[in-house]
Amino acid sequence: MEIYVQSRGYSPDFEYCWMPESPPYLGKVSSYIQNDSPSLVLARFDSNLFLLVTDLSSPEKKDFRDRSIRHSVAWVCEENDENEKMLRAIAIEALRDRDDPTRQVDLTRQVDQLIQLDGSQGFTFEKPQFEGLSKSILDSFKPESSDNVPDKTIKIAKNSQELKSRLTEDLQKSRLPSVKELPSGYELLVVVTGIKSEDTLKKGHIWRSLSNLVKSESDSWKTVSNEKEDLSPKKLVTALSLILLLAAIAIIILFFLAVS
Repeated sequence: MEIYVQSRGYSPDFEYCWMPESPPYLGKVSSYIQNDSPSLVLARFDSNLFLLVTDLSSPEKKDFRDRSIRHSVAWVCEENDENEKMLRAIAIEALRDRDDPTRQVDLTRQVDQLIQLDGSQGFTFEKPQFEGLSKSILDSFKPESSDNVPDKTIKIAKNSQELKSRLTEDLQKSRLPSVKELPSGYELLVVVTGIKSEDTLKKGHIWRSLSNLVKSESDSWKTVSNEKEDLSPKKLVTALSLILLLAAIAIIILFFLAVS
């Protein structure tokens, strides 16, 4: 398991940066989240699982302008049963309401305590401590068996605590959908963010997505059709007919040009 942390130091000389380096796959997910808003991404790339939790606002650490320092953490690990359960557990804790009485770990405060404002980049952290936090979250809130089959329907909804609670229930009760259970190209499994348009998230091909900009008057999921598989026989016939018609017109024009 690899762990990457983004933060900054107190001094104006230390801007936000990732350590030990920028996490892999960040470029594949950054366009689907609002970076300056609390966001979460759970994804599968190749044979790896990727979890990103952003904008964990420190309850104590401030920068030189007395602004709360915001931490982000990314986990990258080989896809297997234990690692999947661990990332599901961390995602559940990150999505839980801070006032939820069943909450086991205050992820924001725990992460903040593991980051120190010192060093050549303005902050430091110890990877073994983050690994220990990750395992403690898994032990304190262990998701159910990965044998439970998930709902494979593609869904999107407005970002609300009610929908986040339903999402955590799904992550608790069943494993993530496998590659074979999702349409081709679905690498992003969960995206929860602030200001991102519904169209942008639909184009991202995401199993479950929540955004403040999704148009909805109620706390309910909206099913998203898979555009890659949404070519019905009727639409296919119409498209082929149009192509043949254009080809016929082109042939007629060439014929008249040739005899003129």
